[in-house]
Amino acid sequence: MPEFAISAQNQHIVLTVPVSSNETAIITASGGYLSTTATVTVDAPNLTGLTMNPVLVVGGSKMAVTGTLSFSGPAPAAGIQVTLASQYPNAATVPTTVTAKPTANNLNVSFTVNHYLVKTAVSDVIYAKDQYQNYYQVRIPLQSDQVSA
Repeated sequence: MPEFAISAQNQHIVLTVPVSSNETAIITASGGYLSTTATVTVDAPNLTGLTMNPVLVVGGSKMAVTGTLSFSGPAPAAGIQVTLASQYPNAATVPTTVTAKPTANNLNVSFTVNHYLVKTAVSDVIYAKDQYQNYYQVRIPLQSDQVSA
């Protein structure tokens, strides 16, 4: 095999750190009269999902509702800020923003959804958007505790 051919023996691992925006680096390897370059792109982590648990609740009950944001990778040093909103803030509220903190395996962040007594059942929608305009929404049905006569 020629000495410049790539084989499993010549592969190297490039370690990266989380970045707040996509970064590109050029890596050059040389030996003797041969030289080669490769471009490596490190993608910034972004929002990949939004879930609610439980998926059905009686509005105003003492049942806790937790929202979970999922990300494509760990947060960079500055964190990842996500904007949240509720379609019907009289039925349910969420924090205005949630920040994913930089930790080694932090791919999920949870937040509390406050919900209120509703006279009739309503299906609220919780919205989440990150700095790259990745957008997710989830429907959370709120049942009324009113018994119809």
